[in-house]
Amino acid sequence: MSHDLILKKLEQMKVLLSELNQLLVLPFSEFKKVFTNIRSAERNFQLIVEIASDINAQFVKSSNLRNILIHEYDFDEDNFIFYNSAKEFIPLYDSYIESIKSYIKSK
Repeated sequence: MSHDLILKKLEQMKVLLSELNQLLVLPFSEFKKVFTNIRSAERNFQLIVEIASDINAQFVKSSNLRNILIHEYDFDEDNFIFYNSAKEFIPLYDSYIESIKSYIKSK
């Protein structure tokens, strides 16, 4: 997944979060009166989680590299795959670390 696609997904997530927030500012007594409020909130939350999972899946793919290293598959081909993949994943993990640190500091 390209950085541009990840950024686009993050923007989609922000829109969904904003829509969800608009529903959740209602007092619960008002929120629950309208069935579509509940369904809309549930669906937005589901989509938010799916987008986050899609983004996180990019990091999970790096577990394939771990399997190559541990199980010592075909070295010539796997070393090439590892080399190219590691170059791709390093900046993603750097960003991931910074995002998690930023989140933790904000709490």
